[in-house]
Amino acid sequence: MGKEASSKLKAKTLLESSATMGDYIYNVGYFDLAAGYEFLQEMKTTFGTNFISSNIVKAGTEELAFIPHEIIEKNGLKIGVFGITTALPAAEKAIEVKDYVESAKMKIAELRPQVDLLVMLFNSTRVQAVNAMDDLSEVDYIYLSRETTRTRPEKTQDSRLPLTYSFGIQGKYVGRFDLDISDNTQPIKDVTSAMMTVSIFEERLNNLQKRDPNRPLEEIYK
Repeated sequence: MGKEASSKLKAKTLLESSATMGDYIYNVGYFDLAAGYEFLQEMKTTFGTNFISSNIVKAGTEELAFIPHEIIEKNGLKIGVFGITTALPAAEKAIEVKDYVESAKMKIAELRPQVDLLVMLFNSTRVQAVNAMDDLSEVDYIYLSRETTRTRPEKTQDSRLPLTYSFGIQGKYVGRFDLDISDNTQPIKDVTSAMMTVSIFEERLNNLQKRDPNRPLEEIYK
């Protein structure tokens, strides 16, 4: 089996599996088009895959090649999700990409009044994301793809900017985000760093207790 055929088989297996997972949304990015636009259209027809993009258009037109966003309603919350990519493979001639910053700004202006949470799926390098961040301040969460480094959970993020996460590009890691709403008039606060600090100290205390299980930890720790 050749490389292209093998890649297509992997893609089909992944898309077939994710089709059973509910609200599974794919932001179309650079590497997703390795087999071409027509292949993605075939996968959409076959598996009902939910591809989105707010700035990929059919070549020579202003017509979007994919749906631009989704609004998901969960437990009384409206969550807006839109996708942006910064570049397409040079060999791809059927579609083209519009300016990613301007496209993102337009989509934010459209969706922000409609939703409680706004999520941006951003297929970009970290440098591109950092350079665009000032224009994305009204987004709540940004999830990066095409960025090789992973976000360290213990890292404290800048409260003035969207909470931004990257899981690398190899598909080895899955992130889970739990959202608890105690006061919907207050800004979102990321407690991951604080929870990681607590976890680290708990592990240290547990290791200390293992040295002498029969003595109270308070006595050992004197």
